[in-house]
Amino acid sequence: IPNSTVYDRYFLSPNQIPDIKKFLFSDTFIDNIKRLWTNPAEYVISLVCYPFDVGNTGLGTTNDVVSIGDNAFSSTNIGSITFNSRLERIQRDAFSYCGSLSGELHFPQSLNRIESRAFFDCGLSGKLILPDNLEYLGEQAFYDAGTFVGDLWIPEKITRLYGSTFEKCEFQGMLHLNNVTKYGARDFMGCGFKSELVIPEGTIDIPNFCFNGNYITSIVFPNTLRK
Repeated sequence: IPNSTVYDRYFLSPNQIPDIKKFLFSDTFIDNIKRLWTNPAEYVISLVCYPFDVGNTGLGTTNDVVSIGDNAFSSTNIGSITFNSRLERIQRDAFSYCGSLSGELHFPQSLNRIESRAFFDCGLSGKLILPDNLEYLGEQAFYDAGTFVGDLWIPEKITRLYGSTFEKCEFQGMLHLNNVTKYGARDFMGCGFKSELVIPEGTIDIPNFCFNGNYITSIVFPNTLRK
């Protein structure tokens, strides 16, 4: 490994890199490691690595990690995650297909982006509490991500969703849209939300199947709605 390497806002040196057994990579990253051994010059362009403290079943991010990369832990057997207080972004497919991932996620308030399919097809439970500073939720970010208790509150900084964001998740409470006025198809399909739903003013149209498969008893439509 080179003595020091700068990559995507990270400065990695040998004393920051623990025993390789304490790294947890998807198949893509393992392939890149193999390339590293044969051609170290490719390190900067081919290897993206994030140091973690890994227990037997849990994963805890170190304090210097501000972003978890594309596919970083996809299809791994992580049982739980503890995020650090500085994390800002969870990238595309970071934890997708983590069927063993269960329990609640406690997101730090520093988190502002959860990209597409970040928690696609997981086994989460408990409450799903999104941080107040979250500004972006990608398409299928929590598709079939688990069974949750309590209400779902969409953070006030989010005004748009992109499709199937929470599709096939199971909720036992109400949905609070706050400032969301633009939706994608199937954003809340099959979620089982109950009681009243208030569609915020400024919403012009509601796409196909957006709220299909819920137990909503009444809906308050905005004056701005056209279709």
